[in-house]
Amino acid sequence: MMKPKHGAIRKNLAIVMLAVAVLLGAGTASYAVTIDFRDNAWSAAEAELDGQFTLGDVTLTAMPQGARLWHDTTDGIGVIYNYENDEIEQNERLLVTFSSQVLLDYVFISDFFYECRSGACYNEIGEYSLNGSDWTGFIAPNSNLPSPATNGEMTLNIGGVLTNSLWLRAPGIIGTQDHEYALQKIAYSSVPEPSTLLLLGGALIGLGFVRRKFKG
Repeated sequence: MMKPKHGAIRKNLAIVMLAVAVLLGAGTASYAVTIDFRDNAWSAAEAELDGQFTLGDVTLTAMPQGARLWHDTTDGIGVIYNYENDEIEQNERLLVTFSSQVLLDYVFISDFFYECRSGACYNEIGEYSLNGSDWTGFIAPNSNLPSPATNGEMTLNIGGVLTNSLWLRAPGIIGTQDHEYALQKIAYSSVPEPSTLLLLGGALIGLGFVRRKFKG
């Protein structure tokens, strides 16, 4: 039985390697997404009386029942309930869900300060939860002093966690302190579709087969 010619094998190997490169490129960098909730496209969220709004692959839900979404072109998204009509506070919750699982990289929040009132200073605090798991706390840095030069912005480094939902909350009034904030942006990477992964797997198997033929 004749063995394949080396020239043909090299050609097939090059084709398979090119296919792998294309699939890897299609399944990674091209799916990076940043959503800025300050964009006017999200202002329609305020008109939804049931407290839920979907745009593209992202759905925002205001809780508890009866709460509504709030939008601002400086701060982003908050919740309207029985309190001040803007940010997330007290028993309010903001739920962000994705149409499919994503790798969540960063959450950007605003109006999150190191406050000083009547001679007493404190760092605002908040919490987030992924997929309904335990809450993770975060705290405003001392550099976030309220002034015209800052909007109380802070970046939460989530680290590329696979998730389909993000919950946000803040305690609101604690004695003379007021802890609240708004959701400004999120950055994530989409997970490749199963069909893409199957194609990639097939290409890798083909690559291994051609290599074995070449060595034989």
